[in-house]
Amino acid sequence: MSDVMPVFAVKIFLEKAKEDFEKKWSTPSSNTASLDDFERIKTLGTGSFGRVMLVQRKQGHNEAGKYFAMKILDKQKVVKLKQVEHTLNEKRILHAVDFPFLVHLDAHFKDNSNLYMVMDYVPGGELFSHLRRIGKFRYSSTNFSF
Repeated sequence: MSDVMPVFAVKIFLEKAKEDFEKKWSTPSSNTASLDDFERIKTLGTGSFGRVMLVQRKQGHNEAGKYFAMKILDKQKVVKLKQVEHTLNEKRILHAVDFPFLVHLDAHFKDNSNLYMVMDYVPGGELFSHLRRIGKFRYSSTNFSF
């Protein structure tokens, strides 16, 4: 028997994923955590209007000890650089998507100064940095087989 997932099973999975995405997309969520839920470990990178930090979920919380990437966006810079709609769309998409090969938004919240997006931590650096350095990925580097 083949180890490849039958086509109909993939179709069912994709239909369910689409249904779940549309449900989450149409119902935006409010704050799902707070800064006190995480221990900040180190800065992973900085950008035009924020930074990304490696954080760890504190004890006493679901997924205690798990590492995440926390994107911290300065509200004033987001507004000044006219990135409000882009930022809201990013949050909404990352919240709604739940797919095995995509980063998922685990939590989000805000305070008076910043917006926070807590996502899966994927070690190895930014994918875009690797793409810029290499130029393009070879098929053999991107192919994944069951």
